[in-house]
Amino acid sequence: RYVAAALAVWLIFIVAYFILSKAKSIKIIPASLGILSLATCFGPWGMFHVAEQSQTGRLRELLVRNSILVDGTIRKAAVRYEESKHISSILDYLHQNHGFDGIQPWFHESLRKDSAGSSLGSKDPALVAGMLGIEYVRLRPSEGGNLATFSMNQDVSVDVQGFDRMIRLQYINRGGMKKEVAGEETTFEFNANLDTLTIRARGEGNERRSLKIELRPLAAVLLADYANESVGNVPPEKMTVNGMAKGIKAKVFLHNMQVRRRGETIEVNNISADIYYSRNFRARRLPFQDSTLALPEQPPFLSNDRNQRCKSRRLGTCRSRTLLRKRPHQQEHRPRQPVYP
Repeated sequence: RYVAAALAVWLIFIVAYFILSKAKSIKIIPASLGILSLATCFGPWGMFHVAEQSQTGRLRELLVRNSILVDGTIRKAAVRYEESKHISSILDYLHQNHGFDGIQPWFHESLRKDSAGSSLGSKDPALVAGMLGIEYVRLRPSEGGNLATFSMNQDVSVDVQGFDRMIRLQYINRGGMKKEVAGEETTFEFNANLDTLTIRARGEGNERRSLKIELRPLAAVLLADYANESVGNVPPEKMTVNGMAKGIKAKVFLHNMQVRRRGETIEVNNISADIYYSRNFRARRLPFQDSTLALPEQPPFLSNDRNQRCKSRRLGTCRSRTLLRKRPHQQEHRPRQPVYP
């Protein structure tokens, strides 16, 4: 708009010159155009400075309206998605073209990168948005057809405490998918509509467990929060769904999810996800199984009585023909024969 206005002023000047001037030199065209170019590129009236002042003014207005900029100082406050989107867009523009020197007086912290970094440029706009207390929104190009694609922010860490296994499933389209983990008899299955994940696992003693996780409610929340627009940096907590059943629990991090709204119906077109899970199976007790602790078998008592025969061939290796002697409580009590003189 600035360039269009400057060219309009220049054209009016050229037309007026050729109408009113008697000399009518054609040299006036390149000369005036050069002066106009210099005037619009440098100085406080230059297009770059005017654009920076315009965007800074818009940002100030948005922050004051949402009670974030109070008496020239930033105070964090929650704002609606539409306001976050506009503020994020201005921060993107300032970061790419001018830096944050124009809004530095509003902050107590420096908006420049650490001097130990690779450059001394401005901080990432997502960090500045966090200092404002708002969610940074990076819009993706519109795909049309009531389609919206949501991607999880990859620049932050995620909490996986309590899980000891992970499987990555990428580019899953409508029609369903079934994936079995080799070596542990665990199966992950998406239904044809991609709105339900079923995890089945088998433990010791042929014990079976299953867990179902619904994905459609998460898709509905994303569409409501982001006004059916595609967003490329959704916070991980908004792209996560948990589930727990007896003996198995899982946490699904959706890296990408494409959703289509058809009237009141929400359809999931494709997803990519990391699934963290853990299994906790106990061995099943068999029927009539004695739970008492068995004592170790005692070694047999040995005897040199050569009149007895070995009752176990396991002692056949005894070179001295040492025979198994019965324990005292197993011995037979025979009446003693009378002795006659």
